[in-house]
Order: sequence, then C-alpha cells, then structure tokens
Amino acid sequence: MIAIFSWGEASIKLASVITDILGYSGRRMLKAIVAGETDAGRLADLGSSRLTAPRAALLAALDGRIRDRHRFLIGQHLKTIEQVESTIGEFDARIEAALAPFGMRSSARKACPASAGRRRRS
Repeated sequence: MIAIFSWGEASIKLASVITDILGYSGRRMLKAIVAGETDAGRLADLGSSRLTAPRAALLAALDGRIRDRHRFLIGQHLKTIEQVESTIGEFDARIEAALAPFGMRSSARKACPASAGRRRRS
C-alpha cells in the first residue's frame, strides 16, 4: 500500500481511521501531505462529511513527523496508483468496444465472476 514503512516512521496512521485511504477524502489528504501540508487540523478538514471516524481520531491519526522523504514516497506511490488506474480504464474502454458488436455492455460484463472482485476507484 502507500509506503507502509514510511508511515510508521512518520507516525501517520490514516489507514486506521479511514477505510479506503485511496477514496476521495484519503486522496485529498495524501495529496495535501505531498504538497507540504503538515497541520493535522487542515488535513482533517479535507475529509468528506461521509467519513465515519470521529474528528479527534482523525486528528490523532494525522499528527506525525512528515519529512520530505515521506512526501516524495507518498507522491510516487500515488502517481503509480493513478497510472495503473488509467491503464485499467484504457483496458475497460477496449473491452467495451470489443463487446459492443455483441450487444453486451459493462453491466453484463460485471456479472462475470472474473470481474466481480475488482472495483474501480474514481
């Protein structure tokens, strides 16, 4: 996942309070960390109202010692994840185009066991 070894060193425990750290709120916080934000309160403010974690728990999870090396590693991981997601999107588009002559759409493909376990993040 996102630089687990650097998280421990940085004392950031975001995954302990956010179920999907690559979801909307998690990505916003991670991108802010990469951009240089270190204030736990400002980072917590980037969370969606849909987060179920209490604000105090979120603040505690975001309070750490983030260094430039952590920001670099997190940024590299995010870039890699976004590239893989883009590649998956390209494959999905090609599959959709290949299935079109047969009248199949993605909803029919999602019923296939091979694709049932994979979810797409936005």
